[in-house]
This record gives sequence, C-alpha cells and structure tokens, in this order.
Amino acid sequence: MFNLPENTFYNKKIPKETFYSKEGFSSSLKRLFIDQVKTIYWRNKIATTTTNLSEGKIVKEIEIIEIRLKTNILNEDVLRVIDKGIPYHTIFLLENEGKCQASVSYKEIIENKGVISLGEYYHSKFVGMEEFLLEMDGLNLDKVYENLFCQIAGDLLLVRKNEPLKDAIVRNLEIKKLGKQINALENKIRKEKQLNVQVKLNDNLKELSKELKKLSMI
Repeated sequence: MFNLPENTFYNKKIPKETFYSKEGFSSSLKRLFIDQVKTIYWRNKIATTTTNLSEGKIVKEIEIIEIRLKTNILNEDVLRVIDKGIPYHTIFLLENEGKCQASVSYKEIIENKGVISLGEYYHSKFVGMEEFLLEMDGLNLDKVYENLFCQIAGDLLLVRKNEPLKDAIVRNLEIKKLGKQINALENKIRKEKQLNVQVKLNDNLKELSKELKKLSMI
C-alpha cells in the first residue's frame, strides 16, 4: 500500500475513546464514532528521525493513520475530530472489508497558538488492498506531503507546475465556486422570458466563463 522505509513503521493502536471522551463532546458525534469506527492505528511516522528526509518549512512530521471501519463510509465530522487531535500533518487510510481509501485535508498548524485549521477533504477511490498504492517522493517533508496529497486528490485537484499546494487548493476552491455560479446562472437564463434580461445575464455568464477558463489553465 505504501512504499515506506521500515523505520517509519509505528503500529500503535489509539483507543477511539481518546477522541470522543472529552468534556463537551456531543452525543451525536460520539454515536458516529461508535457506529462507524472499529479501530484506529497510528501506522507510520514519517520524520527526520525515521527517514533521511530533511525537515520542511511547513511540515515537521507526517503521520499515517489507519482507521478500520464498521461500514464503507466515515462521516467527515469524525475525520475532522481525529485530525484536529493530531498536531502534525496527517494522511488517513480508511479500510473496510479488504478495500482501502486514502483521505487528506490541507492542514495548517500554528504551533505557538496551538491552532489547527483544516480545509476540505480529498479522497482517493475505494479500491482493493492489492490495487492501492501511494509512493513517498521528495527530498524534504514539505515535498513528500505535497506529493502524497496530490496522489490522493488525483484529478480532483488541478496543480500548476511549481505552484505551492496551498495556492492550488485556494484556486481549485474558486474554480468550484465559479462552477456553481455558472450552473445557477445558466438555469436562470433558461427560465428568463425577457430578452433584455437574458442578454444581460448572458454577458455575466461570459465573464464568469472567462474567469473559470483562466483559473483552470494548467
């Protein structure tokens, strides 16, 4: 599944109660943990101490967390709770009945304030264990994280050459936002009866389409 150095293997079970036993944790979220999560394992620790990689400017460690599921889905609220409980960059492996999926969210950590922010999650396809493969590539932890992130996101994330990962994610979110605006505008044009209003709406549509094309160029 992962082509990782043997020194990175950690294989420590993390009780799921670690995450949902905190004071103030909602009963509905606790129920999702109980119903959907079987076990959680800290599989790998990719760091300067376990590899010959140099530390990144942003990424200090990458943790590979395997979550064995009771069902073939995991609510993203559960994933976010686990992710925010780990103060390092994280790659998740979701496993159920011999199939596996990788999930990752762009994570920003402000160490001196103890703040962790997460973006939207990207998921690879759910495939058989023998088909699943992610390669570790890069000379420092920043590059390794970026490469793993892009492998997981696949075609869902358009990345330009030499474009920082954070910039690519922001641009892709804008692409998604524009796509929704264009779809809504097209629906509005189809329903509009007045010609002069249609013309004005079409002008707006052309501008949005130009912007979308510009943002989508690789």
